[in-house]
Amino acid sequence: MVSARAVAVTTSTSVVSCNFCSLNKSASNHTLLIKNGARLRVDGDIHANSRNGGVTPGVCVVKTWKVCGDGFDIFGDGGTISARHITVVGGWETHDGNIATADELAPGCTESYTPTGQKQPSNVCVHMPEIPDPFNDPAKPGAKINPPTPGAVPVPGTNGCPGTAVVPAGSISLAAQTRITTGTKVVCPGTYYGGLQMSGGETTMLPGVYIMVGGGFQVLNKADVDGKAGVMVYTTGSAGGSHSTSLGTSLVPDGDPSKTNVRNESLIASDKSIAPGDVVTFTFEMEIANKSAPAITGYVDFYDGNVMLCGAAPVIRDSPTSKGFSTTCSTSYALWGVRSIAAVYSGDAIYDPAGDALTVTVTAPSGIKDGPITIDGTGRVDLYGPASGPYAGMTIF
Repeated sequence: MVSARAVAVTTSTSVVSCNFCSLNKSASNHTLLIKNGARLRVDGDIHANSRNGGVTPGVCVVKTWKVCGDGFDIFGDGGTISARHITVVGGWETHDGNIATADELAPGCTESYTPTGQKQPSNVCVHMPEIPDPFNDPAKPGAKINPPTPGAVPVPGTNGCPGTAVVPAGSISLAAQTRITTGTKVVCPGTYYGGLQMSGGETTMLPGVYIMVGGGFQVLNKADVDGKAGVMVYTTGSAGGSHSTSLGTSLVPDGDPSKTNVRNESLIASDKSIAPGDVVTFTFEMEIANKSAPAITGYVDFYDGNVMLCGAAPVIRDSPTSKGFSTTCSTSYALWGVRSIAAVYSGDAIYDPAGDALTVTVTAPSGIKDGPITIDGTGRVDLYGPASGPYAGMTIF
């Protein structure tokens, strides 16, 4: 049996209440796949934003195992899948004799169909509204939740992690999937570089956030997993998030029509592709109209996403007679991923503010590959969302 439960109703400042969520808004099929040959129980909600099968109210073709479409698909060998609410924007489908049921119709549901090959009423709602990004709901601009940030691997014997806990196989410099095949084990929250696979034995997950950097999160075969204490599993193929480069312009203060624009402003990097630990230098360049024009004064702020790297870095003339002025900022990254860098010139009494942006790739070490979230077994798996905190009620994302 597999179960997942949201143990707290989220508030207006927390994430959307959804245990298994697919935010893919395309018309593609199979945007949310659950493969299960035993019993999958989600005491919270399952939702897929896929528009596959259409979104027109009242227009739905019901077949033996397909309802409208198959944005949400259930595979397995004669298992049962149930949840408090199951909702889709388009359609859904089961295979191999699986049965899907929701405890009740979701609030606002006006359409629910049961495939002709299933005797039990499904209570699965179709043509439902899209759900927003659980971490960044545009309707709640003050309630943005940043996703978990990869960091340290759990170390047995420290920070509340028992000395007998499983030692992760991967590290920030060399990723490797941590695998549990037998015995009674304990795993601790933290970052797993290369992912976590449980294919046998009994594993207890201590409460907290588990970040899978590559390799995915997999429960296979007869493995039993106890996550009732409250866990959130976040998967990513990158250790560093990519941020919007719009900060290069959006953080630039409004101009003053009475002032002069600097010329040829440009942000450059000493290297656009670096390894973790390498130093990279960012240079923001500007020019004046000619060498006899007033000199540029003021300062430049450098940002990585919305985090300041260097503040109030002074503007320096390249030479006493040069038209060019520049400012530099150097840093390094321990984690890999795509970084978005912005430089914002403050302006001065003569010149208007200006800015520019670029991206730099911090290359991943060998062994990092994206992996799936796979729950495909016959053991008992209990995954309950945290009861409190920014990720309350979120089980897998």
